[in-house]
Amino acid sequence: MRLIIAILFFLTSAVATSHAQEVGLGFNAIAPTGQALRFIVTKTSPRTVAVRNKIDTISGRLIIPHTITYEGHEYAVTSIRDYAFYDFSNLTEVVIPSSVDSIGNAAFQRCTNIRSIHIPPSVVHIGRYAMSDCDRLISIGVDMANPAYSSCDGVLYNKSQSTLICCPGGKLSVDTIPTSVKEIGTMAFKGCSNIVSFTIPATVDQINIGAFAGCTRLISIVIPNTIIEITRLTFAGCCELKNINIPNSVSTIRMLAFLKCKNLTSINIPASTTLIEDWFVKSCGRLESINVDSQNPVYSSLDGILYNKKKTKMIRCPEGKKSIDTMPAAITYISGIDHCDSLTSVVIPNSVQQIGKSAFEKCGNLVSIIIPNSVKSIPSYAFSKCIKLEDVTLPDSLESIGLGAYEGCLSLKSIRIPTSVKLIKEDAFKGCGKIKTVVITNPNIMIEEGAFDSNVEIVTH
Repeated sequence: MRLIIAILFFLTSAVATSHAQEVGLGFNAIAPTGQALRFIVTKTSPRTVAVRNKIDTISGRLIIPHTITYEGHEYAVTSIRDYAFYDFSNLTEVVIPSSVDSIGNAAFQRCTNIRSIHIPPSVVHIGRYAMSDCDRLISIGVDMANPAYSSCDGVLYNKSQSTLICCPGGKLSVDTIPTSVKEIGTMAFKGCSNIVSFTIPATVDQINIGAFAGCTRLISIVIPNTIIEITRLTFAGCCELKNINIPNSVSTIRMLAFLKCKNLTSINIPASTTLIEDWFVKSCGRLESINVDSQNPVYSSLDGILYNKKKTKMIRCPEGKKSIDTMPAAITYISGIDHCDSLTSVVIPNSVQQIGKSAFEKCGNLVSIIIPNSVKSIPSYAFSKCIKLEDVTLPDSLESIGLGAYEGCLSLKSIRIPTSVKLIKEDAFKGCGKIKTVVITNPNIMIEEGAFDSNVEIVTH
């Protein structure tokens, strides 16, 4: 009797172990349209698989089967994995079976020749960017019986149509938006390169991350006064956007909200905005003016440059600024001039006591800089990669030169280190290939390893 029980226990354990090992098993099978697909086992009871395609030769029309048979076992196809068909540019149509309940992140992203996708009633989860950057996609249809999603004018919404989830990348315009919409979803219009203008409905009170990223032909956008936050990457890559008026309801503008808006020339900041994150504008080479409403309690502007209210701190200089002719008399802190390629020279006022980290980084045409005696420290990367910088005057008040402060200043031929300097940090003058000799007059100075290139001669007096 004990022997029989032991045998039964062994057999049961062996079957359980076999089933456990089967989960995660990958195999190839042929779709009804003749293409080879890659599947992965997700469950053994009942038997289910996900499409996890690694075969990038699929082209034309693809029918994903409801079920697939492998080694005598039938599996239901219940999901499409993350990135399953990412960048399958030869795929023109896909039929999703009613057995599928989940479509993963970026599952069909950059399928540039798909023109339409139909979501069956079974799908209750669609991941982020699932159908983004599909240049010719003009319609996302949803079965009316679907409990989670819906469609209007070929645009994907949640069931109640309170959130616009994805606009197909090939649409020329979005003419009909339900009045129930309150939210523009994450990357909802990502890669919609044919839309030239858009009016956000007044019913919308939330725009999520990257909502209009990659709308490369967007020229104008109207933001209603129901919006309180411009999120990260909202208008990233909107190359044709030339100016933008932010409504007097917006309290916050997040980092990189206007990344790579290459033709943006001006931004108007309303009185309501009390938080602007660092690098809210970046790689906007033609931006010449940031203008702040005089009633704003936190920020101000002078000559198109963004300051704090009291004008003691420079926050952001537009990258297209050709010169800084006027600085406030009260200024004590200067930063945010990085990537200003049109600047050739800067005179820092005597009132300035502190220079911010990376303050002038990658000012590609900056030739000369005069630093006043009020400054005691050059911070990390303050002038790094200013490749045309030839003339630097360091003040006799200076005590330290930070990590990578002048790294990659290819045109810098010489540097005078004042006796007051006590510390030169690692990589401070790394890659300054024209500097051959440095004279040090402070016998107690600490120079960290790698502060200068190995071929530089250090002369002490």
